[in-house]
Amino acid sequence: MSETFKADDVVTVGGDPRRNVVVSGPYTGVYDTFYVVRRWHGTVHSTALASQLERFIPAFEVGGTAEYHGMRVTLLAGPFVNEYRETWWVVQDDDRDQEKMHQNDMSNYQPPATPAPETFTHDGVTYEVGATYEDVQGDRVMLTKIPTHVNELGVLTYVANGTISGYSLSKYVRSFGPLIEVSG
Repeated sequence: MSETFKADDVVTVGGDPRRNVVVSGPYTGVYDTFYVVRRWHGTVHSTALASQLERFIPAFEVGGTAEYHGMRVTLLAGPFVNEYRETWWVVQDDDRDQEKMHQNDMSNYQPPATPAPETFTHDGVTYEVGATYEDVQGDRVMLTKIPTHVNELGVLTYVANGTISGYSLSKYVRSFGPLIEVSG
């Protein structure tokens, strides 16, 4: 049975390495299920049989590093596929020079580092931004950041029972703490 895709999933069609985006589907056809897809950054739509779709899994990804003739480079943009189905990337070296580079000419790929989660400490307890907690009344609270005009990085706040609070997390913890981390 073929994998089920949804709108905005990035896929390849029939072994062609070029990326496509699922626009809609699945639809039941006479012989096979099919989807409507479009080329990555394209506007022309076409249909593709479900049995011909594969989830796009890049061998490399933006932010990763690789070696090119002994020089370490960082992948800035890509992958781009030319008319010969060759994969290219825009890379930057340690001197901050940028150039287009063929993926097959690069080796020793290292994926981008996973950033450490952002945390907030209150009264010696560390809370993780994005995590869900339960307060003493059993309400679920998610620590989040809300962008503002004053602070592009966002202001630390929380969402309790689906409502964004205007109060500080410190005030919430004093009123309804301690908070216990829960999954989901």
